[in-house]
Amino acid sequence: MGSRKKTISAIIGLVIFLTILHLLFVTYDHPLVWFELHLGSPERRHDQTTNEAKNWSQVQQIQMARRERLRQGCAAVGYKQRFVIQNLDRSTLKKFSRIHVIPELKAIYCPIPKVASTSWRRLLLRATKNDASEPVVHSKRVFPKLSSFPLQDARRILKTYTTFFFVRNPYSRVLSAYKNKLLSEDIKVREELERWYKQHDPQEVKNMNSSDHFTFKQFVKHYIESDAKNPHWEDMMELCYPCEIDYDFIGHLETLKDDSDYLIDLLNIPDGVIFPNEVKPQTNSSQGDTLQMFYSQLANGQYRDLSFSQGLARDALLFGYDTPESIKRV
Repeated sequence: MGSRKKTISAIIGLVIFLTILHLLFVTYDHPLVWFELHLGSPERRHDQTTNEAKNWSQVQQIQMARRERLRQGCAAVGYKQRFVIQNLDRSTLKKFSRIHVIPELKAIYCPIPKVASTSWRRLLLRATKNDASEPVVHSKRVFPKLSSFPLQDARRILKTYTTFFFVRNPYSRVLSAYKNKLLSEDIKVREELERWYKQHDPQEVKNMNSSDHFTFKQFVKHYIESDAKNPHWEDMMELCYPCEIDYDFIGHLETLKDDSDYLIDLLNIPDGVIFPNEVKPQTNSSQGDTLQMFYSQLANGQYRDLSFSQGLARDALLFGYDTPESIKRV
């Protein structure tokens, strides 16, 4: 009798299982899809717009190439011994005053102006359940800075946290800074250039009035000759020190969505916190026709001086960027 009951129970259980399996096939085409959707899959998390599996192996291969290029570039510009974790001292740590530490995610992020830094700060604030309103996103106190930690803690953080930053083609970044800060009449930046010109080339601004824009040629002259650059166009190397910090991930603005989606998985950022499908560019400074419109204003000599300037040339070398096709000259 007991054996018969066990047999009946087993048959009922099998029928229920097959019924559920049939429903999964009907609803999801394949039962494994249900498990991926509900239990999570590194290839599917955070892609709410297409539900297409991401090929993270391709992103990882690209990262290996970017990091190797950076290693070779650092050696080429004179860094014989990279990375400062073991030999980190207080004077070196002070340089890292722009680098954000996000303890909740065990992450270090170095924001570079004009490279989706606002979008990434907003995402990190949401991921850590902080206020992500405009005033907070643009505050200098969004996250603690690496330079504010005791030396031993800073060493531990550099050794154990995931480190990342994003870069872009230096030619388009220079133009983006000009359009965003000088064509849009950022008063502080305008006054900064006025002071520099009055000290170094007063004749250039002698007849300018408050309604006149600085031209792109004038801006490039300041960029080439000024010893102290505004962070919005400061060399990317000088902002994030990639020859001294061993970054785990180097994102590119040109592959922003894929790089960001991968990082969101890597940092275990909660579901529902996603990077926008499209980050609307404020200045369209990566577009070929926009680049050509402005760079064509430069005489050959100034264009050459810009291309061979230490900051732009070094950033291009370290991060693998060529001169955009639309502005190349023979």
